Amino acid sequence: MSIHDYTQKIKGFTQSPQGRDTAVVSIVILTGLICFVLGRLSIDTQKGSGVVITGGANAIGAALVDPSRATQPNIAQNSTNSESLTVQNTAQTMGDGLYVASSRGKKYYPVDCPAASGLSKKNLVYYKTAMDAEKAGKSLSTSCN
Repeated sequence: MSIHDYTQKIKGFTQSPQGRDTAVVSIVILTGLICFVLGRLSIDTQKGSGVVITGGANAIGAALVDPSRATQPNIAQNSTNSESLTVQNTAQTMGDGLYVASSRGKKYYPVDCPAASGLSKKNLVYYKTAMDAEKAGKSLSTSCN
């Protein structure tokens, strides 16, 4: 067989339904492989690089309920890698407490509860513990469990 014969066979195969299906499947597989290889090549191989955020749900909740109580996080350099940062928020940076209630209502909420964001800012009362809130006559909201 000559090159011309092989060329005619390839043209005949690519114009058939089976040939078109084979071409589509080949293109999809090759595209997937190329994307996989590019993804693997883009991974940073240095260990320990990146930002680590610790401490935050209660502090973030406090900032959502009352933005004036949010403080700047403590940023410390990690001793093992100068590119790595540790962002720390602690309960003491939140201000008055871990629980919030309305002075007009009967329920109290953890500061990170989404339902607490609906409370009027001028009526907010903060409690350090759940026991303090219950001593004030409040009960835990069932929407924050």
